[in-house]
Amino acid sequence: MEIEVKSQTDDEIVFIVRDAEVPFINAIRRCAMVNVPKIAIEDVNIMRNDSAMFNEVLAHRLGLTPLVSNMDAIEGLPLPGEMITRKTIVSCFL
Repeated sequence: MEIEVKSQTDDEIVFIVRDAEVPFINAIRRCAMVNVPKIAIEDVNIMRNDSAMFNEVLAHRLGLTPLVSNMDAIEGLPLPGEMITRKTIVSCFL
């Protein structure tokens, strides 16, 4: 197996792996994704829905929406494994 690093910064690394098995590359991808903080819409309260889309489908699609942020934006939000209290719950009404 050969690994060639194309570029590297504080936030990103670009590399090429040759002669490696697919499960090994998938394991590298999974390990990298675990360490990247993510934010997503988790709970949706729909007050009124006049569209043809069911509430569950709409809530599911909102949860799949990719949200882009920086580390300052997620500061103070509960991370996985942290206890969530009433002070950290945020409601969003549409």
